[in-house]
Amino acid sequence: MQARVLFARFLAHIVPVVIAVALCSGCVTTDHSLQSGPAFTNDDAFRQWFTFYYQDPHPEQLTAAVRFMQANGYLDETQPESRDMPLIASVFLSHLMKEHKSELRQWAGSWQSLGPQEWYVLLVSLYMADSVESKRLMVANLQKVDKAHQLRLAGMQKLPPSALDPLTGPVQSERQINLLWAGFSASGDLHYVRKVIGAIPLYGDENGQKAGIGEAALMSLATNALQNETVARECAEVNVRTSDQKTRMLLTAMLAAVVEIARNDRREQDAISH
Repeated sequence: MQARVLFARFLAHIVPVVIAVALCSGCVTTDHSLQSGPAFTNDDAFRQWFTFYYQDPHPEQLTAAVRFMQANGYLDETQPESRDMPLIASVFLSHLMKEHKSELRQWAGSWQSLGPQEWYVLLVSLYMADSVESKRLMVANLQKVDKAHQLRLAGMQKLPPSALDPLTGPVQSERQINLLWAGFSASGDLHYVRKVIGAIPLYGDENGQKAGIGEAALMSLATNALQNETVARECAEVNVRTSDQKTRMLLTAMLAAVVEIARNDRREQDAISH
């Protein structure tokens, strides 16, 4: 059974009690040839590259990743199912561009055949990368997108690049949770995980929008803790350090569920192997 389903079932029983009690109580860089890399042949390979990039960086696959997203419609913001992916990709790619400033010019040469949707994502990423070369390339390639997107880029440039980082300012929507995970996947910076953890006290809030943010934060932490020991360890450490009782109770419940799910997965694997 899927981990998310198991966690949701566990949460349905444990969290209402936890909330009731709470309310009643007061990155290493690896050298690679950056100009070309193998194409992604399936979604699993792409997601592995994207999700665990900071653990096993392969910047030479940046263009292959953009082409894969292009081929699968992930950068088509007009489609409801991929509405957030262009911005998620921009947050992620901006970290690679910031890390590899000296390669941007040659990378840009490999992007010339991409379409306007892909170029818009790349132009936003270049601005967020916030270097002299990245901004020069953004200006030099503005004609790759239509006038409407050029106007959007002009409006974006009224803000400092740091304002576009999801670490800046409070979490105000569920989509920002996904942006925080994109930043973490690219950089391994635990500040992104801590900001997700900081949103979980909104779980169960009377305001529906805030409650949705809290639920998205908690569910995403559970999913990532199951996949990634670094996230699980950070959740456990924050659970010890935090003075917020509701945060501690929610993290305790979530971590207990993660341990139980992992134990069940091992049992299922042992049963299959025998």
